[in-house]
Amino acid sequence: TMDKWSWAYYRQELTYCEDILKKSGATRVPSKTSLFTAWTKLSEKKLIRQITQLGRIICPQARTVAVDSTGFALKGGTLWRIVKWSTKLLKKTSKLFWKVHIMVDTSSMVILSLSSSSAPTHDLQRVGALFRTLGKRLQRTIRFFYADKAYTSDDLFNYLQQEHITAVVEPKKNTQDHGTESRRDKTIRLYRMSVALWKKTFRAFRKSSVEHVFGVVKQNFAPLRARTAKNKHKRLILYFFEYNFSLYFKQHY
Repeated sequence: TMDKWSWAYYRQELTYCEDILKKSGATRVPSKTSLFTAWTKLSEKKLIRQITQLGRIICPQARTVAVDSTGFALKGGTLWRIVKWSTKLLKKTSKLFWKVHIMVDTSSMVILSLSSSSAPTHDLQRVGALFRTLGKRLQRTIRFFYADKAYTSDDLFNYLQQEHITAVVEPKKNTQDHGTESRRDKTIRLYRMSVALWKKTFRAFRKSSVEHVFGVVKQNFAPLRARTAKNKHKRLILYFFEYNFSLYFKQHY
């Protein structure tokens, strides 16, 4: 433990970074000012692009994906549970929170696509942005799309059917069955006939993979202490970059 360590012993455990600099091709360690300048110049879009690029390297083919979103507190962290189900309170406190939407490969748990928005934005509104960030090449390999009831939409189901992707989305109570032989209507009829059979047939438990990713990120999440909202948003997205980079590091080193 740290209380048993002496400063002399701690100094012996330190290692010089000359070997690391030689391997990376660097001549010296960048100064604090240089790191801060690079951080301020880094845009949110570039950071999201790095996350998706790491996802494509780790998982070049994604057969099953899961989508979900969650809110992160920019300040006043314990209020999210209180206001997330109240629209009036959520609009009044929308500046306190930021919403992150992700698409995850269910087998490797890697983040394939990411999008962010203000707190009142509905989950369904950011699905298009997730697919655009994903790219057509990787999208062609997807066969199953897992999501919760918030993603119940005829437009989304029709789009997934055109792309030959099976939508495993738990239908809402008011979802209409048009009586056709489409994949959407068959899924609704199977769900209403037997929920247990529907879950077993489509392996609905795979949706929990995206919740696992959020759980890992929130375990390492610390209060955002940046002064500007822009830097707070970037710091929040950086947590997801660190998650993908840790998977990349484990795979290649």
